[in-house]
Amino acid sequence: MQSHGMHLSPLTLGAVEAEYVRAHLKHKGSTPKNPRMSDGERLAILVEEVGEVARALTYDNGNAENLVSELIQVSAMAAAWAEYAMGERDARKNGKADHSKENGIRVHKEFGPEANGSVD
Repeated sequence: MQSHGMHLSPLTLGAVEAEYVRAHLKHKGSTPKNPRMSDGERLAILVEEVGEVARALTYDNGNAENLVSELIQVSAMAAAWAEYAMGERDARKNGKADHSKENGIRVHKEFGPEANGSVD
């Protein structure tokens, strides 16, 4: 029976955690929780997962099992980014922020000025 209460079920939370572990192992730690990743890279991962949810809803690809799987993947990547962001926020509050990134944003080398050789 489905619960419509104000808490997420242990089943859902467990599925999100298991998906995060699976993705972490599969991608060798390159998840939104990785401090070396830029916010642009984190966003690209999350948008890619949301796109897979949209695809699961199309008439020729839609099925409940695939939709659930894709929603869990979105949840896992969003939760990983949130955990990273909370850690950064708390570090700033405690004066231990990583100042190596300007304003917390880095431009991926593929999209920055050096991508077309225009670095001065």
